[in-house]
Amino acid sequence: MTLNKYVKMAAIVAGVTTAATSASLAQDSSSSIFTVTGGFTHNSVISKFTFGADYEYLVSDKFSIGAVYDYMSSGNGRSVYLVTANIRTIENVRLTAGFGQEKFHNVGLKADELFRVGASYEFKMDNGMIFAPTVSADFVDGRKFLNTGIRLGKAF
Repeated sequence: MTLNKYVKMAAIVAGVTTAATSASLAQDSSSSIFTVTGGFTHNSVISKFTFGADYEYLVSDKFSIGAVYDYMSSGNGRSVYLVTANIRTIENVRLTAGFGQEKFHNVGLKADELFRVGASYEFKMDNGMIFAPTVSADFVDGRKFLNTGIRLGKAF
C-alpha cells in the first residue's frame, strides 16, 4: 500500500467513525488529547529506548482518530509515522489500530509499511492530565516489534 492509500483509508475511517457516533464529545468536554511517550521497543534482536508523541481528536466519548510519531534510538535510528483509530469501550481502556510507515535513518532504505495494534489504561486527573501505561505491537515487512511504555499528556 502506498502512503496515498493510507491517507484515503484514514479519511474513510474518519468519515465512518464520525457518521457512526453521536456529535457529543468526551464527558469532560475536551476535544483533543496530546501525549508524549517514553518506553522500549523489543524484538528478538534488540531492546532499545523509544520516545514519541501522540495526538488524538475525540470524535465522541468512545472514538478518536489520531497521529503518532515514535523514534527508536537504534544505531541507525528508527522512525514510525502512523494514522490511528482508537476506541474506548471499557472505562479508561483505549484500544488502538493504526497504519503507517517505518523508516530507518542513515541506511538509505526505503520506508516500509507498518501496522500497529495496542492498548493502554488511562488514569485521568481532574485537571485534564493523563497517565497511561501502554503496550503495542508493530508488524512490518515480516518483522514484529513489541512496544511498552508510558504516555503522559493532557486533554484540551
